[in-house]
Amino acid sequence: MKQPSSSTAERFIEAGILCVLFLCPLFLGGRHPLGRLVFVGAVFATAVIWAVQKAMQCDAKLSITKLSAIPYLGVALVLLQAVTLPSGLLAWLSPNVSNLLPSIAWRSVSLSPAETRIGFAVLLAYVAFWTVLFDWASSDVRREKLIRWVAGSGVFMASLALLQYLLPNGRYLWVHAHPFREPTGAATGAFENPNHFAHFVTLGLGPLLWVAWKQIVSPTDRFAQLRLFKRSKTDERTKLRAKQQIRSVINAAIGLSLAISLVTIFLSYSRGGLVVALLAIAVLSVTGLYVRILDRRCLLGGIAATAVCTLVLLLHGMDKVGREIGSLNAARTGNDVSLASRQELWATVWRGTTSFPRLGVGAGAHRDVYPAFLDRPQAVTFTHAESSYLQVLFEAGWPGFVLVIASVFVLAQLAIRFAKSARSNATANADDKVHLMMTMAAIAGVCVALVHAVFDFVWHIPACMSLAIVLVVVFVRGASRQESITRVSLQRSAWIVLVCVLSVVGIGNVKTLYGPAMASRHWDDYLTVSLAQNQKYRPITRYGRQRTAAELVTADSPSLSEKMIDSLQQVIRYDPRNGRAHSRLASLTLEMFDHKQTRLPDGMGLASIRDAAYASEFHSAAELHAWLDRAVGKDKELLDVALRHAKRSIELCPMEASSYLYLADLAFMQHRSPEMRTRQLQQAARLRQVDGTVLMAMGQEYAVRGNAAAAFAQWRNAFHLSSGNRKRVIETLSNHVPVDMMLAQLQPDIAAAQKMFAHYRADKNKLAMEQTAAYLHDFASQPNMDLEFRASLEIADALSLVKDFDHAMWHLQSARKKNPHDYGLRLRMAQLQLKLKQFSEAEENLRWCKRRRSDDQRVDKMLQETNSRL
Repeated sequence: MKQPSSSTAERFIEAGILCVLFLCPLFLGGRHPLGRLVFVGAVFATAVIWAVQKAMQCDAKLSITKLSAIPYLGVALVLLQAVTLPSGLLAWLSPNVSNLLPSIAWRSVSLSPAETRIGFAVLLAYVAFWTVLFDWASSDVRREKLIRWVAGSGVFMASLALLQYLLPNGRYLWVHAHPFREPTGAATGAFENPNHFAHFVTLGLGPLLWVAWKQIVSPTDRFAQLRLFKRSKTDERTKLRAKQQIRSVINAAIGLSLAISLVTIFLSYSRGGLVVALLAIAVLSVTGLYVRILDRRCLLGGIAATAVCTLVLLLHGMDKVGREIGSLNAARTGNDVSLASRQELWATVWRGTTSFPRLGVGAGAHRDVYPAFLDRPQAVTFTHAESSYLQVLFEAGWPGFVLVIASVFVLAQLAIRFAKSARSNATANADDKVHLMMTMAAIAGVCVALVHAVFDFVWHIPACMSLAIVLVVVFVRGASRQESITRVSLQRSAWIVLVCVLSVVGIGNVKTLYGPAMASRHWDDYLTVSLAQNQKYRPITRYGRQRTAAELVTADSPSLSEKMIDSLQQVIRYDPRNGRAHSRLASLTLEMFDHKQTRLPDGMGLASIRDAAYASEFHSAAELHAWLDRAVGKDKELLDVALRHAKRSIELCPMEASSYLYLADLAFMQHRSPEMRTRQLQQAARLRQVDGTVLMAMGQEYAVRGNAAAAFAQWRNAFHLSSGNRKRVIETLSNHVPVDMMLAQLQPDIAAAQKMFAHYRADKNKLAMEQTAAYLHDFASQPNMDLEFRASLEIADALSLVKDFDHAMWHLQSARKKNPHDYGLRLRMAQLQLKLKQFSEAEENLRWCKRRRSDDQRVDKMLQETNSRL
């Protein structure tokens, strides 16, 4: 077989592929903006070199297959999402855009154009990588290189992960400090998510098993290239001994690589990673047995290797793996919180899909759009749909999903045909068996990529997707009959045009990704300081983030708000299309305005200024701004800046609900009527139906307009959504609304009423405490109300504080039925019985406490008091 060209262009192509497979994954798996930039740049540089090489050849041909059309149809679909469309066409392609965004005239299918531009750049890189590899991997030698590189990439990442697991410093690859994650507690390598790390290593597991099998059945024999074997004076015995030693080293290296890969997959504690690792081994074993290439010895060897790794984990960390595997069964009953959240997310995404079925919401728009379809708040923000299939359906609609299913169908059909053909050629020679087994190793990896994508977003991780593309190329090339691959002859002028097109597209995509990549460091700085502020300046973590926060927030630094504003300004400098940064900057600027005004003797907060502006009914915008200059002085510039960034945020991403809240607060600055404020709030409510901040703002607006029923309806919804909202509602209403009305309108449960009681206790509002305690008693005394032990104690404490000792004793008696041996309960009962002058009962409880804790001086003191009364 003719060897691949060793020209300079050939070496550059190989270097480009190696860069994609080995270098790009080091940037958080290519998920980090800088990683995306390196990935796209490396792919297009390789593609341009490939096209130049083709242009220099005479009568160069391009290899394509029927699968090749699908990626280009996907490119056309995303391009249609990104462009501006006539209103009539948009109304037909995406009719619910006007329903979701009635307050603005939106003109594209994508609801997050900046993210769609980024997604489009990455998709073009995927397609270019596929095109180059499919044409380049025309020989068995090149396909063998690719499969070895995939195996090596997996082992390389697994080795880094093992070192990082054993020698952590809280930073990814000992360098990058993530704002809110640490690579500790599990093997993650350069990936943020252990699931994606396990997936990446598992993609290389099938190829690595093929390398091990090939070494067994057909040992590497490249010793003639070594200087030792070129010497004519070296005797044959010395050469044979050297060959055996080198083979032993190679065998040991392959065995060690397998062990590291399997161990780190287990140490990732990834449920999905364990499943797909077993899937890869099973697919390779079953197909190998089916086509009669593998025998039972190979199967037993694989089982033995897995058993050794399991034994290692039994000595270190198997309890975590056990909990992960056990959670599979727990998930069926809804006890697994993470899976329950994932199921809620999938239901949310499905609701969004039914609203945008024709073309979806735009590639990359999931994070910005899915909150509009939540039916209950979630504790975390899901950047992806936790299912690649579902995310494609949501972002690209049914056309995109059909393209994915068509690809899966073609691959499945090709795999079945290949397996039947390989089984019929069981008597093939040794080289053919090696190549058949290589194709089956690629099939195992493709199965991993397709199955894991059902319950994770692995296709949206460039490092994982690049390995999957390589495996698909090796599989399709190895499994296809030569006549099923079309070779299109292109003239040199066509190749020159292709070089120009690839260069222009590559430069454009690099330019698209350069800004976000340069801004990423400043965005990380903003998130780090934001976390430090939320945790009240306490150390964020033990390792890298603590040092990062210390570097950013020192004694001589400006305030945290100023530091965050500075970081966001740098983000916008590099990435002016970042709508989220514009929105956060508007928020921080308004907070700074309020902070400066509250420090002035006659300062006015934004709400007071807004109400005064509407009450004054200025005749013109100039008159309004002149008044603002007199009222707030130079601080008016902060309001102008906040207004500008809020507007820009909505122009870039109309799904930023918080920006509508800021525009509502600043509507008076544009000399707009109060109705404009109401429309902005209603728009925010459409986009965040279960957001407590939005519901609170809507309630306040209804209250200002005198609609108390509607106001309380909004506040009630916010109150019952989360504990954070409860605190906000209580603090907002407690000084303006009588407690009996709050209790009647909000209808709090036990936990919420206890929060209300704690608030009134802190304010020393005795009347409100008495009413809230009475509400607690009435609520807890309802028939069929089965309170937890701790809740009964807390209600009894509340009733004791308002001197309702009889009802407090009733709740303690109820608690005693659940846990009669609790020390705190018996002590509480004794204290109440003393106050109720039930001295005999008090003595009994106190002696019980004395027997349990003889050194409790409180018990001794109360016993003396009891004995003096008896």
